[in-house]
Amino acid sequence: MGFSGNATSSEGEAFVRHLNPALNHKVICAIDFGTSGTGYAYAFTKPFGEIDPRSEVFPNSPWPLDNSLGKTSTSIVFQNGNIKEFGTKATNFMATKVKASQRSEYQYFHNFKMQLFTEKTLNSHTLLRDETTGKTMTAVKVIGECLSHVKKAFVSQITLASHQITPSDVLWVVTVPAIWKDGAKKVMREAACLGGLINSMNSESLMLVLEPEAASMWCLKNQHIELKSGDNYIIVDCGGGTVDVTYHEISKVGNSEQVKEVYPVSGGDWGSTAIDKRFFSLIKNIFGDEMYSELLNDSKNYLRFCEEWEKMKCSFDKEEEMSINLPRKLADKS
Repeated sequence: MGFSGNATSSEGEAFVRHLNPALNHKVICAIDFGTSGTGYAYAFTKPFGEIDPRSEVFPNSPWPLDNSLGKTSTSIVFQNGNIKEFGTKATNFMATKVKASQRSEYQYFHNFKMQLFTEKTLNSHTLLRDETTGKTMTAVKVIGECLSHVKKAFVSQITLASHQITPSDVLWVVTVPAIWKDGAKKVMREAACLGGLINSMNSESLMLVLEPEAASMWCLKNQHIELKSGDNYIIVDCGGGTVDVTYHEISKVGNSEQVKEVYPVSGGDWGSTAIDKRFFSLIKNIFGDEMYSELLNDSKNYLRFCEEWEKMKCSFDKEEEMSINLPRKLADKS
């Protein structure tokens, strides 16, 4: 079963499981580059038949400081313009190693992916801003370094498994929100080029695919959902940055069934990071600009506070009253 019409296909691990293997690549590496977290999965192509998701798809190895095979934080630290750390390691580095007097040496980017959606004029020169220091760096550079780090992790993992591959052997699949415009997708392709995934903008070794359609493929192929020709269904993909809504129909094409886009994708920047923005806006309103600025400059306490908030947000239960421990600077003023 495949997609037809205006749709393109898949997401991270879901896409790598079902891509038609009749391609000039030996291995597919699918990267789920999310607002909050990043991970990948890979599989070797087969001359015949579909890839078996239970035995022929391999997730990323555990990331440093992460306790599972899933995603690491989409965070990156630069020191004097050069990459220092990526992932949860980056956040941990800023929270434990960087003193307030050293903060100006570093640029820390986190939850930056959504700027590719909110920027009205997006191009190769679009800048991302470290909210603490005010220093900027191009989106292409930041994302490119993230993708480069993911590539290194993948190559290391596959090499340890005693597989020898060349750059031309790999088909890279990078997921993007369905509501992204062409400008954002172009920046992602440029970043993939800078990060070493491909060697030219027109390379056929990179596919940008839509996240909700990956969810659709995953559900249809792996969740034992029985749908027949003519059935319609809606996918609501609630992520860290965006919420995408897609409306699909199962249609008969010859002897096979395909998934057709019935209505153009819709959605917005309503992901879980929107809750973070409202919470920290509340903190800023309560304690004032000066105290909030001091908190931002205190990387250790600020990032620990962010972690505390994330835990509380994820465990939210409307039936129970919840509380959060304030950083000492704020607690002393309350």
